[in-house]
Amino acid sequence: GYSGRFSDLQKIIEQSNKVKSVYTGGLIDKITAGRVQYLESMSALIEQIQYAHSRGILLEIALNASCGVKDKSNKEWWNDITRYIKELEAVGVDGVIVTHPFIMEIVKSHTKMQLTASTICEITTARSALYYEKFGADIITPSVNSNMSMEELKLMKKTLTRGRLRLLVN
Repeated sequence: GYSGRFSDLQKIIEQSNKVKSVYTGGLIDKITAGRVQYLESMSALIEQIQYAHSRGILLEIALNASCGVKDKSNKEWWNDITRYIKELEAVGVDGVIVTHPFIMEIVKSHTKMQLTASTICEITTARSALYYEKFGADIITPSVNSNMSMEELKLMKKTLTRGRLRLLVN
């Protein structure tokens, strides 16, 4: 991940020819979490998408709100989030990284973007990996606490029916 600043994106991409995808946190006034990784405007996001794509790199947005998600009865907030997620796809975002099952449902029912279950979901077992796959996750990012158990990672991989694993190296 990177801070949302164009110069940080450039550094990541220029330092390695092995980078296949990068992520940042999207717009500052939308779904947010603890890290400062946000863009000031949709035009800044579009510029970064174009830069990444021109180098054959995917750009993903982390929608890792583990808290701050409004109650389902707050229709205005959920409608705004649905519009935002559709707009991310429309401007060329390749995928989203999500913690909240309701947000996963919006992504799967309103877009064709790649959906990644975040490491913040604390996926530590094959059963929990399958749970998020059933929510529509194309990629499962196991908890960093289980990344070191090769046996559990192999079991997760074997259990998934269509999803794949992505390990977070921090």
